[in-house]
Amino acid sequence: MRVLVTAASRHGGTAEMAKTITGDLQAAGIDATYRDLHDVPSLDGFDTLILGSAVYMGNWLHEAWRFINQHGAALSTRQVWLFSSGPLGADAEGAALKEGLEEELVRATNARGHRTFAGRLERESLSLGERLVVRMAHVQLGDYRDWAAIHAWSAGIARQLTKSTANSPSNDHELIASLIRAL
Repeated sequence: MRVLVTAASRHGGTAEMAKTITGDLQAAGIDATYRDLHDVPSLDGFDTLILGSAVYMGNWLHEAWRFINQHGAALSTRQVWLFSSGPLGADAEGAALKEGLEEELVRATNARGHRTFAGRLERESLSLGERLVVRMAHVQLGDYRDWAAIHAWSAGIARQLTKSTANSPSNDHELIASLIRAL
């Protein structure tokens, strides 16, 4: 089983989360690969996709939606998990998605699950226009990502993938073949 992890990330924080998820899956013995969203021409060769996006103004980035639209048919034949990165401030675990978006994302990708994580927004990475918007909206800058929650989510996916791989017919054949060789 091969897993592709990718994300739409405006300032790199969501990409860092995707890379961490990839590392967690690899540590669990899963063949996982991280690729920048723009470097994924097709899903050929991958059985599973973990797709994330930064959230701005309650919505996923346009490039994430373009990816979903471009690969819609392929997504319907794979296991898919989604994550969003966006809430900031003291209530960073609060809702970041506009109403109905999570359901729309799950429906569009046939995803097995979606998780929203707190995000990161640092002044140094913002353009002048973004700084003005942040100041006017009174956004609390900082890194609010909960790495323990991200690792726990990755571990849950790894358990599900390991369980589904162990129950797959190809592994049953391998087990039978190894038992016959042992006799």
